Amino acid sequence: KGRMNFNPDFKTKLLNYYNAESSELDFASPKTLELINKWASNNTNGKITDLIDKIDDKVVSYLINAVYFKSNWTEKFKEAETKTLDFTLADGTKKKVPLMSSFRNFRYYSNFNQYGNDQIAPEERFQGAEITYGKDKKVSLYLFLPDEKSSLEKFYKQLNNESLEKWLKGFYSSQGFISFPKFKTKFKNELSDNLISLGMT
Repeated sequence: KGRMNFNPDFKTKLLNYYNAESSELDFASPKTLELINKWASNNTNGKITDLIDKIDDKVVSYLINAVYFKSNWTEKFKEAETKTLDFTLADGTKKKVPLMSSFRNFRYYSNFNQYGNDQIAPEERFQGAEITYGKDKKVSLYLFLPDEKSSLEKFYKQLNNESLEKWLKGFYSSQGFISFPKFKTKFKNELSDNLISLGMT
């Protein structure tokens, strides 16, 4: 079905500026699928082993990025303090799950005054906590919890780059009790619209 080749100057810039590798592969070959999935596995420490399950006839290229992160909490959660308790799901139902818990110092944020009346309606209220990783604390997990009279859907309506930047500036050191479940998160996105917006047609 023909072959496409990268411009040598493009390949050089990818390597020099982004430390990115590029390969010209035969998409009709079964080995190509294996090579792509092996690359994903090698670059995620075996966490992603099946990035793609088939190569569509219409596909002419893949742009693949991998980020692998592993670190300990700055202040570990004690195993003895992990309890199986109710966790409320987005639809309001409760599920018994192991919750990591700790009374500790952490950076905290709330968009309402917990000690008196204020102008924020209950359905717009939320709290946030920052849990740091590693001794240098350069990476953090930010947790946000909507009010009981609110919901994740209502919280998402407030969430954008501008509001997040404002909230992060409002975090302050506090002492309190924090409890949340062990979790996994996955993200998948079709990049076509993003690339078109950058001028790639």
